[in-house]
Amino acid sequence: MFNIIFLKYHISVAHLFSLMTCLSLLCSCNSFDTAKKNSEDRILAELTPSQFELHIKDNHLIDVRTPEEVDQGIIEGAITINYYDDDFVQQFDSLFGDNKSQELYLYCRSGGRSFKALNALKQYGFSNVHHLKGGIKSWNAPNLRNAKKQLNK
Repeated sequence: MFNIIFLKYHISVAHLFSLMTCLSLLCSCNSFDTAKKNSEDRILAELTPSQFELHIKDNHLIDVRTPEEVDQGIIEGAITINYYDDDFVQQFDSLFGDNKSQELYLYCRSGGRSFKALNALKQYGFSNVHHLKGGIKSWNAPNLRNAKKQLNK
C-alpha cells in the first residue's frame, strides 16, 4: 500500500481519503442545517393572506408602501411607515423599541419591500416580525375594496 509521510507519521492514502471524506461531510452537514434554519425562518416570517388575517387583529399592522401607494387603499387598522424614508428603522424604534419582541405584521405592494423591511428590523433587534407573502396584491379583494371605501369617507 502507498503511504505518505506527514509530520513524521506514516499515513496510508486510504486513511487520508477517509479523513478528508469525514471532514467534508461534517462541514456540509453544518451548511445544510444553516440553510434549513434560514428556510424555516423565512416560512415562519412569510404568511399567506389567510394566515396574515388571523394574526393582524390583535397586533401591530404596518404598511411599508409609499404615500402614493397608500392612497390607492390600505388594510383597515394599518399604520404607515414608508420603507424608503431615511429614518425607516428609527420610526419603528420610536414606536415599538421599548418592546422589540412584540408581534409586528408588515405588508407592501407585492411582498419584496416588506421582506426587506423584516430583515432590517430583525438585524436591529426586533424578534417577532412577519410579512404578507405577495403583499397587498395577494390580499383578498373585498378587504381591499372596504379599505378604499373607508379612505374616501
